[in-house]
Amino acid sequence: MWYVNDVYGKKLRSADWRCLDWEGSYLKTIFNETCKIKDYLLYSPTPSARKSPRPTRRGVTFDMEYSCDAHAMADLIPHDRYDLVVANSVFEHMKQPFVVARQVALILKPGGFLLWHTPFMFPFHGVPADNFRYTHAGAAAVAEDAGLEVVEAAPDGGYASVLGEVTGLDSRYFTDGELQRVKALPHWRDLDALHHKVAYHLSTKMIARKPL
Repeated sequence: MWYVNDVYGKKLRSADWRCLDWEGSYLKTIFNETCKIKDYLLYSPTPSARKSPRPTRRGVTFDMEYSCDAHAMADLIPHDRYDLVVANSVFEHMKQPFVVARQVALILKPGGFLLWHTPFMFPFHGVPADNFRYTHAGAAAVAEDAGLEVVEAAPDGGYASVLGEVTGLDSRYFTDGELQRVKALPHWRDLDALHHKVAYHLSTKMIARKPL
């Protein structure tokens, strides 16, 4: 996320950049200077929208607070609204990820970005459900089906970090450089050639953009 903020946020920052934090607290930390207007999306079976009168469960106050099922978020959230949607560790919980990606595309402004990050080598964690794991190609397929342009998609980690996770040496035991060994390439599909069609995913990151 720091990488996305440094490479994209500072280039495209404007006085009214509006961002949506999906069940996280990253807009008040990593993206605090990039995002002028900060909204929050929380899962709830009962849709509601209000100016946030109280801190979220992580102690952060946002401008607007939306509560809804992500599969129907565009019924509640205005279309063409956001410059950035931060979806960190949420798409693995979606029952119908292709539907959700289309909802995200509706609420993004033309030119707006989706930041996707999902775990791959990670224990089952149902809150309330844990449904999927995505390779970089799988994440890109979901985004492209929604009409988004994939700017970057790559696995985080490599063979050593994945093996370490399996044996109990998780990401705490590796440097940032070791975990981010795969660099951004001119086009994300080139990763297949780079790895001879073998890539080891500790997690999966993707940046997708709504076409202008």
